[in-house]
Amino acid sequence: MPKFGYTNPLVFLITILILTSAMSCRKDLDFESNPNIALQFSKDTIFLDTIFTQSNSETYLLKVYNPSNDDISLSNIYLNQRENSNFRINVDGMPGFEFSEVPLRAKDSLMVFVEVAMHQANNRMIEEDELIFSDSQQEVKLLAMIEDAIYHYPNEGEDFIQINQDTEWDNNKSHVVYGTLKVDNAALNIAAGAKLYFHNNSGMLVENGGSLNLNGTIDNPVLMRGDRHDARYDSLPKQWHEVKLKNANLNANYTIIKGGKNGFNLENSSANIENTQIYNMSSSGIFAKNANIIGKNLVIADAGDASLNVEKGGNYEFYFSTFANVWKTGLVGINGPNVPAYLSNYTEDEDGNESYAALNAIFGNCIFYGRYPNGVYLDEKEDAGFNTSFDHCFIKNENTDEINYATHPSFINPLTGNPMFVSSIFSQQDLRLQEESPAKNVGNSAFNSQAPKDIKGVLRGQNPNIGAYE
Repeated sequence: MPKFGYTNPLVFLITILILTSAMSCRKDLDFESNPNIALQFSKDTIFLDTIFTQSNSETYLLKVYNPSNDDISLSNIYLNQRENSNFRINVDGMPGFEFSEVPLRAKDSLMVFVEVAMHQANNRMIEEDELIFSDSQQEVKLLAMIEDAIYHYPNEGEDFIQINQDTEWDNNKSHVVYGTLKVDNAALNIAAGAKLYFHNNSGMLVENGGSLNLNGTIDNPVLMRGDRHDARYDSLPKQWHEVKLKNANLNANYTIIKGGKNGFNLENSSANIENTQIYNMSSSGIFAKNANIIGKNLVIADAGDASLNVEKGGNYEFYFSTFANVWKTGLVGINGPNVPAYLSNYTEDEDGNESYAALNAIFGNCIFYGRYPNGVYLDEKEDAGFNTSFDHCFIKNENTDEINYATHPSFINPLTGNPMFVSSIFSQQDLRLQEESPAKNVGNSAFNSQAPKDIKGVLRGQNPNIGAYE
């Protein structure tokens, strides 16, 4: 039976001797304050990425360097607002607001860890303080952006939040969702300018005749993304789950979706999606199974499987939309075919059993370009209808042995090549067309009535560009 609370006297004595010796050695070192030595810092300003009220930020590191040949003692290091500050610091392993006689060897560095903790709401959008080094009269500025937020947590003992009556979410505060937000046979209306942040593995499920209405405007889009604001997470996929609709309805206008598994996952559902951008999904930008979708002025870029991923048929119309998938497989831990568009009239269950439904799809003035040799992958089974039309679309077609769009009956006046986006870097996507792009001024003006203006509100003319941008 173990003896709790017992310590070997010899071990205890040795430990005390070691600690005493170390402390004695430290006292013997010649550390004196020297106001003439200018410290050097890894950063002059520490900008902590946006955080929500009632939460803590990530921890940031500041290195303080002693460039001189002398050991020194820093008489006083402190937060300018001391105990009233919302910032927290840890100096040489000790937490606090103020520190005295901190030793720093010659040519050595001191580590200071900084975070901000917003446990109470205030009216400030920027939280700021200064970290003061009294001897040299130097300071490091501390800044953090603050967003006031409403937190949506699951009910006790459950992993979801239930909405079963028509509900309005305004843009007065950000909405942070933990778990699955379920909208069951009700309408959730999201106001222009609203921001929805989803925690890891969290998402939304609209089902049983429910409706999701994302009412963004050109100046105040709706934002849906993960809840990690620090820069290195801003463009990463798989930060949250998805917005799924099952036997439900979606209306989305001027919406930006970033960094999840799927942007929209529509199963046996109907959707009108306009002026919407979806970026950096680990699986699909839009995943649709036997759905009905009308999409106009869409920009869907970078997904592990496909930017547009259609299984088991359905009815689809897309006009003036850009489907891009240019990131390299394995980048940021995502593997997949990275196809701009995949269309099929069947699906397989976990046991390999196939089910079928007719596919009817029309694409007018759309771009399909990415890493995969061909921009569109058609996966047809004879067990159901497969009707597709691509009119004046710009499509990558490097593997003509797999499919040749120039001779395929579904493709009307196709153009192939590189559309020449302004930037296709996954963290800095700008899918506007460069001036010399071969996709400029070659679209079919017959589709202008579907989307008279581009995603930026620019009026289309008689020779419109292909894709979402004029």
